[in-house]
Amino acid sequence: MIETEDACVAGCYRCILSYFNQPDHELIDRRNDNVISLLCELTTANESEAETASAGDPWGEAVRQWGLPTPSGLSMAGIQLPLFWPAKGVLAVPGGASPELVNEAAALGILDVIDLPDRPAEHAPAELLIALGVSR
Repeated sequence: MIETEDACVAGCYRCILSYFNQPDHELIDRRNDNVISLLCELTTANESEAETASAGDPWGEAVRQWGLPTPSGLSMAGIQLPLFWPAKGVLAVPGGASPELVNEAAALGILDVIDLPDRPAEHAPAELLIALGVSR
């Protein structure tokens, strides 16, 4: 099949589309202003900025103390969720996730949603360690 230039700009099998993401092909469009903005921000991002952003955040500090990988932020259902590990597909929610949030996460392919207490404890929750593949 010969792809049109327009299709290739949005996404094609040579660069971004695959059998794995086939259910999302209608959503994939590299021309989307939000995607372009995110990709531009990623080109200048660094780990120290992420650490500074989480300074004063009890969960960010706990994650560092526990020696866990640095999470990414995620905005979903109008809520900022700072404890998301995209490489593992793990989302941890302090105070617990509502059923709506769990459903929205599942729609995005995030099937491992972990309810956390309101405040971090001295040690990382076992369920979080298991989901992240961290052994203690």
